[in-house]
Amino acid sequence: MNEKQLLTKMTLPNVFVNTLVGLASGLLGTMVLGLILLLTWSIVGDVLVPTDQQTTTEFGEILSHKQNTHPLFLSVVIWAVFMATLAANILKTLLITSIEERYTARATCITQVAVGNVAMLILTIPIYIMVSSQYGATGVAVGAFVHTILSVIFSTLTLEILTLKNIF
Repeated sequence: MNEKQLLTKMTLPNVFVNTLVGLASGLLGTMVLGLILLLTWSIVGDVLVPTDQQTTTEFGEILSHKQNTHPLFLSVVIWAVFMATLAANILKTLLITSIEERYTARATCITQVAVGNVAMLILTIPIYIMVSSQYGATGVAVGAFVHTILSVIFSTLTLEILTLKNIF
């Protein structure tokens, strides 16, 4: 096949299969995230619960009310989201490279996706720290969402770039 046939071949069964692959990998990532968080919270218990911090005047009036997250909470969430996105992206890469014929270098694709996810973790740690200190647990959730979206985009682009490399 030439590159025009490979790039323009989009049929309804291909869309259906890609949707099922995305759902399966997302389900695996969700299960990994849930299992890690469940086991972690069952072991450490109430240690990870956010604590209230109030700023008061000398007369006892409350000026501000902020919930601080425990540093261990941030570490657990970062690790859990990383493991979930890594599992989901590797499963997606494994399934896509075995189903579609245009992805020929399966080992290279999986390696690049895994290394890219580690790099994405290193790049998003400052985001986690910044939003955690500013917004608490809600900020950590936003950081996890950003990490997941960037990881998925990176994995998809990696597959497409490696496919284009093999075409030309």
